Amino acid sequence: MKFRRKKSGYAVIEILLAAAVFVTIGTSIVYLLIDSGYSNLQGRDRVLAANFAQSGLEATRNIRDSGFDKLTIGNHGLALQNGSWAFSGESDIDQSGRFSRQIQISAISADRLLVTSNVNRIAGISRPLNITFSTYLNNWNKTTLLPPSWNTPQIVGIGSTGETTGNRNPFGIFVLGNYAYLVADQPSSTGSEFFIFDISNPQTPTLTGKVLTGKRVYSVFVSGNYAFLTTQAQGSTRPELVVVDISNPATPTIVSRTSFNGNNYAKDIVVVGNYAYITTLNSNSREFIIVNVTDPVHPVTTPVGSLELGSNVNALNINGNYAYLATANDSGEIRIINISNPAVPTLVKTYNNPGLADATEVLFSNDKLFLSTLTNSGTNPNFVILSLNPSDLSIAVIGQTQLAGNINGIALDEAGNQVFTATSLSSQEFVLLDITNQAAPVIKSSLNLIGAAVAINYNGSYAFMAVNDLIQQLFIIGQGQ
Repeated sequence: MKFRRKKSGYAVIEILLAAAVFVTIGTSIVYLLIDSGYSNLQGRDRVLAANFAQSGLEATRNIRDSGFDKLTIGNHGLALQNGSWAFSGESDIDQSGRFSRQIQISAISADRLLVTSNVNRIAGISRPLNITFSTYLNNWNKTTLLPPSWNTPQIVGIGSTGETTGNRNPFGIFVLGNYAYLVADQPSSTGSEFFIFDISNPQTPTLTGKVLTGKRVYSVFVSGNYAFLTTQAQGSTRPELVVVDISNPATPTIVSRTSFNGNNYAKDIVVVGNYAYITTLNSNSREFIIVNVTDPVHPVTTPVGSLELGSNVNALNINGNYAYLATANDSGEIRIINISNPAVPTLVKTYNNPGLADATEVLFSNDKLFLSTLTNSGTNPNFVILSLNPSDLSIAVIGQTQLAGNINGIALDEAGNQVFTATSLSSQEFVLLDITNQAAPVIKSSLNLIGAAVAINYNGSYAFMAVNDLIQQLFIIGQGQ
């Protein structure tokens, strides 16, 4: 008779291995849940801290209004005394007991002070958190106001998308009438990427409406009752063009999503008449396409015309029969396309800017081109003014300069002999160039913002900037005293 031996030892080993795997997986899940919770709390706390810091500036302004001599140099806390704000101690704590605030006052002149509101988290999450806001306060009883001037630009208003988690960096901005349209990265599966701000009062821009597209949005162009968005999506089932009905800014609604069966992300867009001109990022496919959008609700999926250029096309500008493209081609940063026949767009001119920096923007005005690029090598320029001969499209340099950082976007005020730039310079994200002498552009003024400026628009009175920041993405710049 044969006897079968029980393999109890193997069963115990299997149980131990299964338990170890279960513990490892369970530990990972718990860690991810804890980390996600910390991230949400961190985002909430940044908003609370920012509000606490801003209220400190407003309280100090109220103290100034009751008497400029009450603003003493040094560090202060704030307290309500008989219904009015007053300085008390060297710092104060919010009602939750989690944030400490200190108001720092320093003298610029006898009648002009710099006020900084600095907030630190002192309880709750162990990760450090600091928010700082600053402003200038004048003694109105003594100060003689000078006419507003771009020599001393100032931040007039600030707006937030309201998104508190995930990727919130903006990519583009378009201003028309009383509204600013801002597009951004995809913050989360439930977060929005398209935002409408009411800017009828530039000092208090108000978020009016927003839309979830489900993908990063690179650019926006508004025509009539529609906003045309270019997205990071690609392929036959992932639309590169999203059209939003904005007839009611409070309830913007997606009316169409269109894919052009290519392999490229759509980058920039301009709509003129019945056509949308779209540029893309290079992926062995066409980088310039023309689409019939006579009916924005049902754009024609087959492009009217297209052109393969072999490099990323980062931006475009349309004027008359020509499209002016800013590209990443090291030997042709500017490409000029004849679009008189939309079915057959034709490359007619290429301009090579010295250096290898990618072009970020090209504007056309009065037979001149204004080019900006990323940080350029050596002494090579990243802002150039070029003459363009309309008869033969010959191009010649008029003037140029180099800023020590990326110029991510430009806006032209040729009547005012100045160009507004959005840059990555750590202390000069807003730079205004004086082009009175176009042969020698010079910095006229600048401002330090809280993050890199990625795009800019100018409406004749104010400059509107899209800025990389987790809390505040819209900055409105105006003339100062």
